[in-house]
Amino acid sequence: MIENKYYEDYEVGELVVSDTFAISTEDVAAYCKLVGDDHKIHLDKEFCKQQLGVDEVVVPGCLTLAMADSRWAALVTPSDPYSPHYGQDKVRYPNRLLANEPIFCEFKLIDKRKHNDVYGMLTFETYVRNLNGDAILFEIDKVLVPFRVQEQ
Repeated sequence: MIENKYYEDYEVGELVVSDTFAISTEDVAAYCKLVGDDHKIHLDKEFCKQQLGVDEVVVPGCLTLAMADSRWAALVTPSDPYSPHYGQDKVRYPNRLLANEPIFCEFKLIDKRKHNDVYGMLTFETYVRNLNGDAILFEIDKVLVPFRVQEQ
């Protein structure tokens, strides 16, 4: 969780890289139960072996996006001062992710501009990559971060 970081503290071009993590088979099953996704590609290892020639289930793209978003929130967007998430654009899943496959996130600040009198908007290019560097997910993420209040 980031605190005491304001719009002026960010520099275009800065890159933040997350820890390496994996989404487990159990995580996939819990997510699918929660959202009502019963597709075999996410739940049945034997189906995946027969259809895709892989030994694990495929992680749903939206679960990968949610995991990336939680790391983005923890690593680059301040909780104090409050910085609302503005939205995501151009979400793409160029390669599949298998359960238990190690991945990491990259967050690169590509633009910053004034949004209104209270907030500046930061635009990040986000990648989730496997250990070979292949992109699993790409998106543009935007957050509103307050300007530093000038002391009187």
